[in-house]
Amino acid sequence: MENVLKGVGISLVVLYVLLTIYHLSQGFDWGDALKGGFLDARAFLSCWNDWGELSDFISRPAVFGEDIGGVALDLGICK
Repeated sequence: MENVLKGVGISLVVLYVLLTIYHLSQGFDWGDALKGGFLDARAFLSCWNDWGELSDFISRPAVFGEDIGGVALDLGICK
């Protein structure tokens, strides 16, 4: 059981790092890129049944270097 938990933990950290790198490549500044993975996880919990909407959310571009994903989640994306 301990090995399974360790594998899940390592997978989550690797996924977070990959999402951060992806958001940096989309033009996000460092702070927004670091928060982007958490917003993506929040969107995953909100949009788990709508994969197209989730894909659009994750591939969102930066607007003048800023992430507007938090605003989209607050406005009720996937409801």
